[in-house]
Amino acid sequence: MTKSNHIRSPSKSTPVKTLNVAVIGLSGPPSIVGSIGVGKSCLCNRFMREDADGFSRQHISNLSQQDFLSPVINRCHFLYWGSVSKRCQLVDMVLGMRVFNVIEHTEFIDDKTFSAFKSVGGLNYEKRCGVFNVESNHKLKYISKNQLGMEEEFEQIWFPEDGLHIDGFVLCIDVSHVPNRSLDSQLSVCNSLLSTLSKKRPVVVALTKMDIVNKENLELTRNLVGMKKNTVVLETSAVENVNCEEVFFALAFLVDRGKSVSQLTSKLKLSCSFQHALLQKKEQDAIIFDQFNHMLHKEVDCPGEWGGVGMRCAIHSVPPLRSLTSQVRFGSDCSGETREAKMSIDVLNSEEARQCFNLWSQLHSLLSSSPLLCGSSSAPVQWAQQLWPVLSEVPCVQQSTQVFSTSQIQSVVDCAVEQRRLRAMDRLQQVLSDNTHLFVRECCSEEARITGREHLLELMEEKMSNGR
Repeated sequence: MTKSNHIRSPSKSTPVKTLNVAVIGLSGPPSIVGSIGVGKSCLCNRFMREDADGFSRQHISNLSQQDFLSPVINRCHFLYWGSVSKRCQLVDMVLGMRVFNVIEHTEFIDDKTFSAFKSVGGLNYEKRCGVFNVESNHKLKYISKNQLGMEEEFEQIWFPEDGLHIDGFVLCIDVSHVPNRSLDSQLSVCNSLLSTLSKKRPVVVALTKMDIVNKENLELTRNLVGMKKNTVVLETSAVENVNCEEVFFALAFLVDRGKSVSQLTSKLKLSCSFQHALLQKKEQDAIIFDQFNHMLHKEVDCPGEWGGVGMRCAIHSVPPLRSLTSQVRFGSDCSGETREAKMSIDVLNSEEARQCFNLWSQLHSLLSSSPLLCGSSSAPVQWAQQLWPVLSEVPCVQQSTQVFSTSQIQSVVDCAVEQRRLRAMDRLQQVLSDNTHLFVRECCSEEARITGREHLLELMEEKMSNGR
């Protein structure tokens, strides 16, 4: 059955317009792109799933033959990122709700031969980008590289049966320094793509990785793009989440309203410059940080030590805060590898803090509500507070050049949290031994009180172990 080009809003009778976008840029084996890609996947990822938990800097490029045949790839050199609804607004211009269908044209590399897989139709990269009707039966939406081979464990959304008719392009140009990649070769490819595609469809140029920009590369790229008339250029950073939405919104304005490029560029020149946009984001993050910090101190009844491990727990739980602290703690001048290692340590310590706080919360709750204790006594809360220092000690990993994988993080965290749990239970046993007189049973004998204390310890040991 043919699908409509419009998705109808449940609350309004007016259909929401759909925009089909192809993200393009330098692609190919390491001999062409260098040690890392130009940032197409990260830009798509940030636009489609902008929160920190949904964003990853690691995406697929080198594949096995089996992976290339999987439903996610489906023997096609493009990724289907799915669809997302957003309210388009740039400066004082409001376009309203739009549904964006996004694909990313790339070139997948055989991990054995390190050459590109043969594509359906045999077209090279530039010619594939110039095909405006994109089709691929039985192709799945791409979510993460962990999806390959385990598709049934992820949400399954299929590429539209009748394909996508591309309305416009986002051309990514990396302005950072990448080993083994020539800026001239990148600009040559992008210049060819821009010259060919801009004659038939709107194109917005995204200068990627502005957070680690090479000033010489930026200047040369600006000079080249500046020679192209009627070209909208935006400076972006997917890592810092700066101007990622604006790139797609600008394309939507060009497609839907036919605005002149000069009019759009004049409005974007100041308000969407990278430095201006980065400053606005930092101000917004500071407000979020302050408001959440205020909420924690107002709503969460914790000991005074909350400021240390508690904020790391908050950073893990609230995506904007984790992104903010990564910038504050590590700075934008770190090399990519150093920054990646430090960010993985931050995730590790945040997860460790979250689990330790969960343990403390269980202790606090069980002690406060136990029928074995005097209901009028405030001692259980004080006992729980005595356990907090044991659970909120210095993180198990403070400095490392290693980039921890998800499995490594989980292994390190499990070991560290279990050690702290055992120390906390030892401390609790000592506290309960010193306060046996507070246990109340039908018979108030010393033997009954000791039995009650031991029963409570067993109960807490069982629930804390199962709760993890």
